[in-house]
Amino acid sequence: MADFNIVLMDLSTLDASPSKSDVERISGARMARLLFRSESRVYVLDAFGPDWRTNVEVMARLWWLPVQVDVVRDRGGDISTVATNWTWFFRPGTGYHQFVSSIKVLQDYGYVREAGYSVGDLSGSFEAIASTGFGRPIALLVQLSIFEGMQVVRRSQPLILLPKPDGISTDECVAGIFERELGIPFAEAEPEWAAPYVLPTEEKAMALVTASSGRVDDAEAELASAELNLRVERRWRPLLFGAHQQLHDIVVDALCKLGASVLDREERFQDDGRLFAPSGAGVILEITGLTKGLSMDKVRQLASWRNKALIEDAWEAKALLVVNAERGTHPSERSGALPESALAEARRLDVAVLTTLQIFHALSEAQQSSFEPDAWWFAVISTSGACAVRSAA
Repeated sequence: MADFNIVLMDLSTLDASPSKSDVERISGARMARLLFRSESRVYVLDAFGPDWRTNVEVMARLWWLPVQVDVVRDRGGDISTVATNWTWFFRPGTGYHQFVSSIKVLQDYGYVREAGYSVGDLSGSFEAIASTGFGRPIALLVQLSIFEGMQVVRRSQPLILLPKPDGISTDECVAGIFERELGIPFAEAEPEWAAPYVLPTEEKAMALVTASSGRVDDAEAELASAELNLRVERRWRPLLFGAHQQLHDIVVDALCKLGASVLDREERFQDDGRLFAPSGAGVILEITGLTKGLSMDKVRQLASWRNKALIEDAWEAKALLVVNAERGTHPSERSGALPESALAEARRLDVAVLTTLQIFHALSEAQQSSFEPDAWWFAVISTSGACAVRSAA
């Protein structure tokens, strides 16, 4: 309910005690967010309930509003004073033999928090829309305020509390609120029996709508398919900026697209993956995304894993360090991504360093049928240090 600007509530359908679903649907938190949002308006019909006998039941009826209300019945005579813009509701000759004897705001810091304030006191102003012969209010305009110290920091939008309509139907009441209060034309709902009455020009118009709707359905299905395909093809973007598991998964996927065959990873492996190049050569991977440049420690770590794989698993492989360094920077500005100190260590330890930008460029060539996998993989595997293949930068 807090997602709407205008809310009309008819409480005449409520039982003496609101149900759990009523409380969940019209919660105090939702009402607080609604009332304190700009341009909202809330109208409540049968706010006090003519059939209720105690003020406890009136309070139960207004569980969503932090006020204490005392209502007196069978006193005060007929309507005496009505605000000009509400004369359509309180028609001459109608009687409301009840009035609000007192109303005050209760401190509810939950309301204050829902309005967006961590501290503050709740207060309110009450303006009579219609009064009895004794000047007692029958209907009220309520506006809540949040104070910090002596200063008002936020006022709610108006809340209109109305009695149950007398001499006017609920439909007329709703129409009146829309047209007279809000300036919105209110059209009567078409009854079911009117449906068969169709003029020839309407029939033609309906046929055109049906045909156009079919074309729209086809276009929407085509658009949905195109958008899905776009999301699939855009999955390579993290090669430019990704890190962690996101980068790992997309790098492995990309290397497969470029001709590699990935081995199933075992939990005991410390490396990020093992694969075969198209030539059959084994490759052991480390994949890393960095906000800074590549460090020598990353190179040494992968060399250690390669040596361990050779000793423990008899896995003789090329160490390939795939790095997305300075990943938060535009590719053309990553001058410090591969420091010479790290590359020198890679050459000493026979580790190939391949950037994700180079993988991205290789994917572009593969999609344009200009990629040569054997030559590309040979350049990668035969390298110690930075791989001499083209980059997206």
